[in-house]
Amino acid sequence: MPSAAQSHAISSAIASIRAAENALLNQGRQTTNALVAAKISNEYNSLDSVLTQLIQAQVIADDATFQTAATALQQESAILDTQAAAISQVIKDVATAAQIAGYIAQAATAVAAL
Repeated sequence: MPSAAQSHAISSAIASIRAAENALLNQGRQTTNALVAAKISNEYNSLDSVLTQLIQAQVIADDATFQTAATALQQESAILDTQAAAISQVIKDVATAAQIAGYIAQAATAVAAL
């Protein structure tokens, strides 16, 4: 079962991932380029996978199972950093790309704290 600090870190990461997903969704809706839309969709799906893991970890009642989930999520923090860089290559609007990267960095920091 997550401690209060771990629950807060998970909730923070969830909020940050959701904000990044919303920004990606907006970008996907604005593009008319099918290739860019597909790339945005792939990045969204990758973030959604992490979001699912976070939500599942949030409700784990067993300490050993939670620790296993937390370890797996901590490994995701490096992947999130890589994903932020990939998104910056897909999203051409520098301000939006930076905003999304910021959300992902917040999530990565929260996940690393587990």
